Amino acid sequence: MGLTGGSEESSYEWPLVGRGDELAALQAALDRLASSRPGPGRRTVPAQPWVLEIVGEPGIGKTRLLAELCARAEGHDRLVLAGRATEFEREVPFGSVIEALDDHLSALADDTVARLGSPRLELLASVFPALSGHAAEVPQRMPETERYHLHRAVRGLLEVLAEPAGTVLVLDDVHWSDAGSIELLAHLLRHPPRARLLMVVAYRPAQVAARVAVALEEGAREGSVLRVEVGPLALEAVTELLGRELSRTWCARLHSATGGNPFYLEALVRAGRVSPLDLSAGELPRRVNAALRRELEALPPTRRLVAQAAAVAGDPFDPDLVARTAGLDLVEALEALDELLERDLIRPGDAEWRFQFRHPLLRQAAYQGAGKSWRLMAHGRAAAALERLSAPVAVRAHHVARSAAVGDEKAIGLLLEAAEATLSSAPSTAAAWLQAVLRLLPPDVAPARRLEILNKTAHALGVAGQLRESTSILHEVLRELPAHPSEPRAEAAAFCAMLERLLGNHAEARRLLLAELREVSAEDSVQAAGLKLEAAFGGLVSGQFVADRKLMLEALDTARRHGDRCLEAAACGLLAFASHMAAAVPEALRWCDAAAELYDRLPDAELAGRLDAAVWVSWSEGFLDRYDEALRHTERGLTLARATGQNYVLTYLLMGRTLALRWLGRIAEADENAEDAVDAAMLSPSDEMRVIALTLRCWLSMLLGEPDAAVRYGEQAVSFAGPESGWWRPLAQVFLAAARYETGSGDFAADFLRAAGGSDASLIDPLSRPLFYEFLTRYELGRGRVDAAADWARRAEETGHPDLPYRVGLGHLAQAHALLAAGRPQAAAERAEAAVAAFSPPRSQRGQNRLEAGRARVLWARVLRVSGDHRGALEQLDRAADLLAASGARGWQAEVLREQRRLGRRVPSPGEGGPVRLTRREREIAELVAQGLSSREIAEALVVSTRTVTTHLSRIYAKLGVSSRTALAAALARTQGKGQPEGT
Repeated sequence: MGLTGGSEESSYEWPLVGRGDELAALQAALDRLASSRPGPGRRTVPAQPWVLEIVGEPGIGKTRLLAELCARAEGHDRLVLAGRATEFEREVPFGSVIEALDDHLSALADDTVARLGSPRLELLASVFPALSGHAAEVPQRMPETERYHLHRAVRGLLEVLAEPAGTVLVLDDVHWSDAGSIELLAHLLRHPPRARLLMVVAYRPAQVAARVAVALEEGAREGSVLRVEVGPLALEAVTELLGRELSRTWCARLHSATGGNPFYLEALVRAGRVSPLDLSAGELPRRVNAALRRELEALPPTRRLVAQAAAVAGDPFDPDLVARTAGLDLVEALEALDELLERDLIRPGDAEWRFQFRHPLLRQAAYQGAGKSWRLMAHGRAAAALERLSAPVAVRAHHVARSAAVGDEKAIGLLLEAAEATLSSAPSTAAAWLQAVLRLLPPDVAPARRLEILNKTAHALGVAGQLRESTSILHEVLRELPAHPSEPRAEAAAFCAMLERLLGNHAEARRLLLAELREVSAEDSVQAAGLKLEAAFGGLVSGQFVADRKLMLEALDTARRHGDRCLEAAACGLLAFASHMAAAVPEALRWCDAAAELYDRLPDAELAGRLDAAVWVSWSEGFLDRYDEALRHTERGLTLARATGQNYVLTYLLMGRTLALRWLGRIAEADENAEDAVDAAMLSPSDEMRVIALTLRCWLSMLLGEPDAAVRYGEQAVSFAGPESGWWRPLAQVFLAAARYETGSGDFAADFLRAAGGSDASLIDPLSRPLFYEFLTRYELGRGRVDAAADWARRAEETGHPDLPYRVGLGHLAQAHALLAAGRPQAAAERAEAAVAAFSPPRSQRGQNRLEAGRARVLWARVLRVSGDHRGALEQLDRAADLLAASGARGWQAEVLREQRRLGRRVPSPGEGGPVRLTRREREIAELVAQGLSSREIAEALVVSTRTVTTHLSRIYAKLGVSSRTALAAALARTQGKGQPEGT
């Protein structure tokens, strides 16, 4: 579809002059789109930059340029999908995206729809009405923090629609976009569709949402976004436009008065008899608005009524809805619309039987020109008409909220239904409907009912990221709630404290909880126990490693007296986590055993009532080296959280799953899971969650041999870490320092000491210190400082614990490095062997850490090589290769290859000897990796599992002798350049 009507700009009858540079940028973007070629799996990387942002002030000519772009794209048989946001419909979720895609989706062939796949189709049907008939089931609710699944589904939809000729997606007036569209746009900017796609967004820079602005700025730095700034027309262009009617002197005066703004020029020329000498900069908008009002006032009464009804109905608008809104029959309305078309007040829209105003300011003038009472009744007639047409509840809610009277129970019910329907996909919109409900409640409403809706509003605002607004409402709720029954107060206080903590206000969160506990100090209730656990957890995550043990024990005692097994499991899990953070390992293990036993005995229905137990139990198990149990318990928690919509625990559980997979040495899987965690965290209102998720992604990228990506994630993590980010702030800084060192920059030791609080690493929890001390040992050896390395190795061993094999193994590994450098190979071999044993316990005890076991065998092989035992060294390298290939840790796989070559083993690599032969499937996966697809995206394209892709990738890296995706792409290009076979 084309963008054939006006939105922000001057009349399309005027020639497009003075825009040579802008047109050249648009044409270059279309040329890049044409040069893209699809690759294997029907996917391609969009040409860079793949996004154009058209930026300028109101009336400057943005939409005129978009119309020219659309016309040129359609002239080359590209699919053009265009939509725009509107000022008065900002509460309608995904409005501009639905406008752009829905008409095209209604005409999709069945085989194209089938390619979307059932799960994706069901998500898409919850947004796009045209697809609702194709989905077997439209989900009524998804966890709010997992909106990224919907965003990924839209990205997949765009990939399908872009085949085979390419697609141009145009979104105009993005500064008026609803919150759901803004989130989707930010996601697409972070995760570009793998398709021949050009996305163009136009907006006013002073009004665009910060989330979109930040994503566009980041894209511009990375080269994926090109900014086209549309400035005022030069005097020469104005003279070319008006020179036939006005003298050059008058053109110069008009140019000076309007600042070269095309819309202002047009409005003044239309109005006539305006002396530019009378116009100051502040006077100009008033005179332009007056000119627009005069255009409307010149209409006969019925025509003006229809224009006002159209302004109420929407933009673009449907004639039938306009007729019903105006209270006219359809024939009268159509006759009026014909005259509005003749006068160029409205223009044909982007689909048959739809129209739109020449400019948003004209619609605004028509809307405001109608009396307030008439607008109220008109919105009511529009709502009634849409109800008869079975329009989506969110579309009807827009008019109901503007027309309902206080106490209208039918309107209240519809707005509550709309809020429920949009909470998971567009929580900001849900909050708007709930706030409308609060305005409509009758004065004599029962206090309990009002407080219930206030609570729902606070929840929606919190999920939408409007934390301060949410906490303000919750504080109001707490002021009005009676002390008894205590359950509603406890729930409100716990949620408010959690939001304060997510805002970084740890002290305020603690003050609130302790104040509530004083109110219920005489109560031996499970609600009071829950507040105690929340207060204790807040202390832990803020970096207070010696936590509120007394509060936790009191909560545990309460749980046992009341027979509340779920609360008891949560208390035991938190006690285990707190004991671990305080390095009280035997105690931590006892609490962990008790928590796990309780957790496994709980039925799902009971556990769902307190899912924070899943977080504390699984995180404790992960940090206490019980990786299989941690993974199993996290999986159960995730399943229940998704089924019950408990979004606030989802991100923590995703991060816990990432950690469990990392400890097990399943690095590629952990990275895929970390991508989910980052997407969920970016949709959450919490900088704390973003810091944790991005830090994990930084760490995993290093292990995958992608240090540049690690630096990028580390920098993002640190940027979100405020002064009160607690436990993870120093960890983010340390991992960023390590990533920078891996890229060849920075002094890791100095950066570590600065971030961790000195050589004792007082700002890092005690049992995480061996991990960094072992890294410091290798760092110092790389700089030739053997004595310094020995000191760090000593610390790595001393800070471990005999009951935690992973920490024991790190101590042995660090000592083996230091002893080998000190010329003591026999002692080093003993330590390397001990490290292997620590990282590879019997399966009955816990899961093997494949990555560290592989690393230890590589070091053991190096010691054996130095000792002259080449056969033993090669045996260890073979076993290391298997472990590291299974883990997906490509950086360490490259180390295996180097050691094998030192021992004289011929390892095939590009350019050495005969051609490298990849199987057809390996070649297909390698080409998709070279295009930039993630393992998950490759799995989706080839309809295989992510683990299958990871296994093939390990073989590909080994065959090509590379350790990173960048190196794989370069190696693949070299093999193709030599004309080597594509596979067997």
